[in-house]
Amino acid sequence: ARAALRLLAELLSVEPENFEAAFQAAILSLRENRTLGAIAYARRCLARAPGFARAADFLATCLETTQEGGDRSRGDDAHRARVRVGTESVSTESPAPSESEAELALAMAVMSNPESPDAWTAFARHLARRGLASDAVAALRDALAGGPEGKWLRPRSDAALLTTLGFLLHLRGHVAEPASLYASAAAQGGGMVTATLAARVA
Repeated sequence: ARAALRLLAELLSVEPENFEAAFQAAILSLRENRTLGAIAYARRCLARAPGFARAADFLATCLETTQEGGDRSRGDDAHRARVRVGTESVSTESPAPSESEAELALAMAVMSNPESPDAWTAFARHLARRGLASDAVAALRDALAGGPEGKWLRPRSDAALLTTLGFLLHLRGHVAEPASLYASAAAQGGGMVTATLAARVA
């Protein structure tokens, strides 16, 4: 991993716009227990490709595991970004620096690539982990609705997104809608996780 990181650093010095190399360097840095280095590479990746959902999810996960990674100057707009993305219920809680930057990175991924089911699902998972279940549900409902003009089609048939929404609704005490969402997810290839959650609802 260390040799690979050296090679990636050399590559990035020649091709600083290579966001995929920055993402690989972030993954390898975390594998080497260099969390702050992983955060730095993930930020570099997202600076070049703000719609890269996997990188935004990775950065959010890293920021959630360290209090040192948060940067208040990067994350002060996170609350406003959540307002723009979600429509049902928005928390007035002020996020911590790490949470704020993580949320902003995921919100930017959603806004840059609203057709990406992975971006919506990662954004909702982050909100749910912070205890903002209503905001998470609202975000996933926005994705399923396809936006104001119904143009986003891929999120509607994504098994992971349907399963995540069903799980959040089941946690809130709903039964019929989660069952329907799990059935739709299973039809889209949801696999064992979807089947297990559907069995719990039943």
